Amino acid sequence: MTTEKIFRRLLKNCLIESGVTLVEVLIACSLTVVLFSSVFAILISSFNSVNLQTAQIDAQQTAQLALDRMDRELRQAGRPFLLQALVPGSYETIVFTADLNNDGVSETIKYDYQRSTGDLIRQVNATGAINFDSSPKDVLAGYIANTSSQRIFTFYGTDLNTSLDPSLPQSDIINKTHIIKIRLIIDRNPNKPPAPFDMATNVKLRNFGY
Repeated sequence: MTTEKIFRRLLKNCLIESGVTLVEVLIACSLTVVLFSSVFAILISSFNSVNLQTAQIDAQQTAQLALDRMDRELRQAGRPFLLQALVPGSYETIVFTADLNNDGVSETIKYDYQRSTGDLIRQVNATGAINFDSSPKDVLAGYIANTSSQRIFTFYGTDLNTSLDPSLPQSDIINKTHIIKIRLIIDRNPNKPPAPFDMATNVKLRNFGY
């Protein structure tokens, strides 16, 4: 007698003795597979959710460090204070002068939001010139999801009640700016949870002698 025949006979005897049919065994096995598949899917979903939330928190923390740095450096800005935009009225780029090293020599600093990559870039020209072709690009923050109507930089006079009219000549905006609002909307995974995180800081310029 072959091994296969012995196995079949033993299985038949077990089923007869237990009163369970082969169909019932197959149904039980199928239900077990479905159950374990459901549990496994839930575990995978939970694991992915935790990973997404962790990545979002990391991006938020990096953005907060960027806000703190820009706040600190902009408070050191002095006249002449230079503002530039990639597109007039877009307010996605700021160029300004500041003595970052307190050595009596002003550097020129550029913050530039690159919408195509979602990165906020910082460049410094140590000579004070407004030329950044050879200046390294440091990513201050990534995964920025501001739309064109959600300005990165908004300029105000002496209070936050009304922003300066973007149609004003650039020289007027420069001379009238007392406060700059920096707003970053962080979205590590667009169109997926968790929801985007909206963060902002208001920088009061202090070295202009007002």
